[in-house]
This record gives sequence, structure tokens and C-alpha cells, in this order.
Amino acid sequence: MKNSFSTLPLLLLSFLLISGVQADGGCPDGYEPIILDGEAICEEIIHRCVGGEERRYVDSNNARLCCDPREQLVIYDEESRAGVCCGFDQIYTGIKPNGKCCPPKSALNKDGACIPTPTPSSCQGCPAQQPGACQLKVTCGDATTSGLQFGKCYQLLYPNGQQLGRGAFNAEHIDQYAQGGYIQNIPFQICKAPTDCGTGPVRAVDKFYLKDLIGPADGSATYGWIGWPGFSGNHMVLTTSNTPADINQFQGKTSCSSCKCVVQLRAVGPACPAIQPGITIQLNKKVTLKLQFLEVPCNGKFNFPV
Repeated sequence: MKNSFSTLPLLLLSFLLISGVQADGGCPDGYEPIILDGEAICEEIIHRCVGGEERRYVDSNNARLCCDPREQLVIYDEESRAGVCCGFDQIYTGIKPNGKCCPPKSALNKDGACIPTPTPSSCQGCPAQQPGACQLKVTCGDATTSGLQFGKCYQLLYPNGQQLGRGAFNAEHIDQYAQGGYIQNIPFQICKAPTDCGTGPVRAVDKFYLKDLIGPADGSATYGWIGWPGFSGNHMVLTTSNTPADINQFQGKTSCSSCKCVVQLRAVGPACPAIQPGITIQLNKKVTLKLQFLEVPCNGKFNFPV
């Protein structure tokens, strides 16, 4: 609500009135006795209201003098008695003295506008973020589909929260895929063929390729593929070849792990026991690797509201 005195730089709400002290020696309400030229008189108490968003008061009883009748005085600094006039359905929000009047359960965004208080999310300490701004959509399918979509892009997470990244041990292995890995946040695009990513749902019976949109660490190509055969004959690594025989095909169905929705990749498992295991093809088709597929923009640009 706009303050009725917001355009006045300084307003003296009352003026000096002098009268003689009443016969009983007292002064009426709003006056105080003073001695002027040796004579006891009553002087009206002057209240000052500073214009704009911030106002200063002698005490909170002066609210009716400085605020619109439809507003209430909100003191945010007891020592200086600085405060603002807020609507009766508003509260003072933000860090003093740069806060403002907002509806209850509000926060101020970076532009100083009132927004609903964000619910707790994975982005702690970001009060300007909208609820869920840091949450990525997890793929979840049904009996016939994996939940994946051809042409869309995903980050791949193990159920323990580590990503499928690249570079397990040192620079020599920088293009080897591994749990964790030095290269993170890889957008993997789901493709029907090396020359066609297509559109539409990926059924549980469909096979697909995973295009790595970061590409080689040396920048020699704009993208690559999870390839096979891999490093040392068993680890899957990045390849820039578009020949189907050099690129691994995947097949998966929707599943659960610790109450998390995952895609269970068939005949894929860890390569070598290690803190950062790679991934490899398993001859036993019953061996599977469970990964969360979190949808991300293929252009790498996130357009979350702020």
C-alpha cells in the first residue's frame, strides 16, 4: 500500500502551540510544561515523520499521526525508532533498513520484489530462488516405456548421488567413463542412430545410443559417444567415431533403487573393483546398472526462474 506521505521529504505534523498552564498546574494531553521567560507554559509536543519508505517516530503511539488510517506502524529498529507504515495484512520483510512491506510468508527477490517464501530445496542459502529451482526432473517410466525420450538430454546419476563422469584416475584416462570422474555435468542425448536422435518415447524393448555433448577434453570435436570396445579392452570410453560398431547400444527399463526412480540398463555393470569404477559390457544379460536420468536442456542453458 502506498504511504500517504511518501512524497513529502519531511512533514511536521503539528505546530508549536503555547498557552498558559492550567489553574491546576497541569497541561492537556499532547502538551508538556516548560519555562519560557520565567513563566510556566504548556508547549505542544511536536512529532516528526520522515517521508518516503523510512519514517522516524517519537514513540509507537504516533502511528495515527504518521500512517494512513488503513495502515499500521511497524518499528524495525527499537533503538532509533525507525519504522514503516504497512497495511494491516502486511509484515516488514527483508534486511533492515532495506526491507519493505510484503504479505505474510514472503521473501524479497534480487530486484526487491515480494515473492512467496521458497520451500526448502537443494539450493540452501538462495532465498531468491523459486521452489524447486535447483531440482532436476527425474525420468520415471511405466511397464512399457523407460521414461526416456529420444532427442532429449539427461545427466546420469548413480543411486548414491555420484554422476557418471569422465576421467577416473589421471589425464591418461580423461575420456574413460567412471562413477564420479573429473569431468562432470555431462548432457547425454538419447539417439536412435549416430545420424538421427529422433523424438518420442523410448520403449523398454528399444535400443539407443548415448551422445556425449561435452565432447573430448582437448576440444577436438563438439561431441562424442559412449563407445565400445573401450579403454584397455573393457572400459567404455568417449569415441568421436560415427560408425555403429564403435558405439555402444543401450537398452533399459524403468525401475527403483532406494525409493528413487532409475533406468535399469541391461548387460551393463562396473568395470574393475575400484573407488571410481568404470562401466563395461557384461555377457550375462541379467547383470544391470541402475542410473537416474535427470532431464537437462541439450543446449546447456538452464532457464530457471529467479
